[in-house]
Amino acid sequence: MIGAGTERQVIASIKPEEREGTMSVYFVFDIETIKDNSLLSVAGSDRDKEKAENGEFLNPVFHKPICFSFMAFRKEKFLASKTYVGEEAKVVKAFWEAVNKVIKKNPVFVTFNGKNFDFPVMLLRGIRLAEADTKETIKYYLNDSDKWENNRPNYTNKFTKYHIDLMEVFGVKASLHALCSLYGIPVK
Repeated sequence: MIGAGTERQVIASIKPEEREGTMSVYFVFDIETIKDNSLLSVAGSDRDKEKAENGEFLNPVFHKPICFSFMAFRKEKFLASKTYVGEEAKVVKAFWEAVNKVIKKNPVFVTFNGKNFDFPVMLLRGIRLAEADTKETIKYYLNDSDKWENNRPNYTNKFTKYHIDLMEVFGVKASLHALCSLYGIPVK
């Protein structure tokens, strides 16, 4: 058995850059979408069209991404942040390029309703619009071969430790705006 002092010596003997390699990269992101009227008119059910008319929330398949923002960091080290606004193809490409830069580091994704909305939207649109390198990133993301996450994340597992969905953490179906207002955090 290693004593506490010995363990500290072992950890202290590891160079900071080597220790950083074992720390999680956190990839916080959010998307904004608009209704995909052309897909809705072709593939939407009568109920889908009724929901759209009434301003109700539609299934992710009927959402077209127009904005994507992210911030990546490791512990207390800021890595990058950026916002992309524009046509669907540009936003989807930018999203998967950003994910591609961190995916092999097995990042922890942090979202608000990202398991049920953001990722499904970006996966559906990414598969449709993907170029070869994007398809490889999507394949890595969808790979569920390590069920228990011993060697790599299983991002598709509902209980993965590699995706923190803050809506699930708070345990309520409330908007991010409502939660921020509750805590006095300014929002748009």
